[in-house]
Amino acid sequence: MSKGRFRRGRQHALVSALVDTPLLVRARGGDERAREQVVRELMPMADRLARRFSGPQHPVEDLTQVAGIGMLKALERYDPGRDARPTHTR
Repeated sequence: MSKGRFRRGRQHALVSALVDTPLLVRARGGDERAREQVVRELMPMADRLARRFSGPQHPVEDLTQVAGIGMLKALERYDPGRDARPTHTR
């Protein structure tokens, strides 16, 4: 198994585990410490994705910021009552 494939598997496992935790529910409920922890845990994945898609017209720093903003928006919109899972966990 290649290193890249192993890393992607770990990323998927992290997101899958996070979806099932009360931490995400607390973060969604307004707990700032939980929200910060969720962002800290997911930012390395966002950074890796930014590096993967960066190029001369799309600097890594810009893409990392966009990914972080996207994570915050997703966290705000997350509804723990729905059985929504990331598509890669299905």
